[in-house]
Parts: sequence; structure tokens; C-alpha cells
Amino acid sequence: MVRTIESDLCVEQSLRFATGFSYGGAMSYSWACSRPDDVRAVAVLSSAVLSGCAGGAKPVAYYHQHGTRDSVLSIAQGRQMRDRFIANNGCARLNPEPQPNGGRSTLTRYSGCLPDKPATWVIFDGDHNPSQTDQGSNTPFAPGNTWEFWSQFQAKGSDGNTPPPSTSQTPPTQPTTQPTPQPTLQPLWMNRLPPSGDSVVGMDGMGPRRVLLEPLAPS
Repeated sequence: MVRTIESDLCVEQSLRFATGFSYGGAMSYSWACSRPDDVRAVAVLSSAVLSGCAGGAKPVAYYHQHGTRDSVLSIAQGRQMRDRFIANNGCARLNPEPQPNGGRSTLTRYSGCLPDKPATWVIFDGDHNPSQTDQGSNTPFAPGNTWEFWSQFQAKGSDGNTPPPSTSQTPPTQPTTQPTPQPTLQPLWMNRLPPSGDSVVGMDGMGPRRVLLEPLAPS
């Protein structure tokens, strides 16, 4: 999937993200476990360890939301996933566990995490639902929370983490050329949540662009 996206679009490879609901969340989690150097952050919605976790010992910026009354994948399974990356990211555990605030979700940003490896946990009083809303609101909170979490990251080289490449001096006898301006990197996002089993990954560096990943037809 990464090769397909990056062969078609201008992608900032230091800003790859993955998200999904249920099985899609399990796939995003599995990617964070097995290829932590290839993904900047993941957002897991109401999931469990359904696709394995090969490796799973390195830090990855991690967002997870889960309902306390999830009748498909229990809240305990979600906490198991979260706890792995709280530990990997060096974050301080909380006791007692965060709880929903009545009909409103509770968002917890863990403290003490490694630089650039935050962890956020959102718990709500609800079932297996990617489009959960807070009481008094008609807007699902997952897209806004996920975007807030992802948008804190910058491309490598623009945040001081990676120095820009050095350039050799042009000989005086050669004409001086100006570097081609690079497009401003804008994050790829969709205005709706992906369906169960789908994951979204990538950054579109050519301005706002929408990518819809359709499932392959069975052979």
C-alpha cells in the first residue's frame, strides 16, 4: 500500500501515519509494532491485537480511543494495546484509570513520554463505534482528535531533528542556479472515518488531496 501511494503522490516519508477502526486499527497497531521506523504516528479506534505485534519494543507516537461498553472488542483489550506503547514511549502510567465524564469522552495526554513520542488515550461511555459523539454534539470526536494528534509533527529537517543536506560551492566559471522551491507539505486527511478494515497512510506534499483506498475484489 505504501509503495502504491508513494508511486502516485509526492509523499514526505518522515510523515507517514496510519489509522483504522476495529480490524483497521489492528493493522495500524501491527505496523507500529513491526515497522516503527516507517511510521510517525498511529491512531487506533476501538481495536484489539488481531493482526499480531511482531517486534513491538520500539516507541511510536500513539493515539487510541475505546468505549467502556464495547461489546465486540473489550476495553481491556484496548488497554492492553495502549499499555505497550505507554511503556515503549517511556510515559508515566496513571492510577486509577481515566474514566468517561458522564456522556462526554475523557482525553488523557500522558506525561513523561520520550521526545516526539507522545501517547493519548480517549475513553468514552459507548459501544464499538468509530463515530462516537459527546453528549450535546452531533460531530464525532475521532477526526478532530486524530488530526490534533498528528498535526503536532513536522517533517524531518524542518524541526531541527535532521540537518539540511550540504551543497557544494558552484565554480565561478559556471552559471549560478537557484534551487527549485519545494511545495509546502500538507497532511493527507479524509473528511470521514475509514470503514472497518481500512487503514489510511501517507502525506500529500502537493497541497490538499483526497485518497480513497478501495478494498481489492476477491480473486
